[in-house]
Amino acid sequence: ADTRWIRATYSPDRDASGHVRGFVAHVLDTSERKAVEQALEAARLAAEIDHERMRAVMQALPVGVCLVDAQGGKVHANAAFEQIWGGDCPAVASVSDYGNYPAWWVDSGEPVQPEEWASARAVQRGESVVGQMFRIRRFDGATAFILNGAVPIRDASGHISGAAVAVQD
Repeated sequence: ADTRWIRATYSPDRDASGHVRGFVAHVLDTSERKAVEQALEAARLAAEIDHERMRAVMQALPVGVCLVDAQGGKVHANAAFEQIWGGDCPAVASVSDYGNYPAWWVDSGEPVQPEEWASARAVQRGESVVGQMFRIRRFDGATAFILNGAVPIRDASGHISGAAVAVQD
């Protein structure tokens, strides 16, 4: 036998003098709605588990990893990313904030412009960029050399929704 979910309401049926003659029942089969709610909850739980798995993998990686949104704003960075940059990194809401990360091209010594970072190229032009070599001034004052790269992340319809950035000291 199938289980059905229903919502029932009852209202008194009164005569002209206001006395209750009986009741009127309104019954609505909500089984399909309940099935959708259960499927959505199962999907939410699965997404939560996937998110926690991804977070655990990111924290275990020996390279710096940062996820940015479609504007280039930092969404999440692992501990290695923060260590490479020498501690707490400034907030980044968009590509224009990349100027707060001091870096110079190794081959020319020219400052890296915000739009030249791999993550900017990934979110703005859809490019996958590997092998950018920079000299950086870390936020603890030290100098380091990094290998930087990024790939765009696309949604189901192919639009760029962000980028995954990898940084190696």
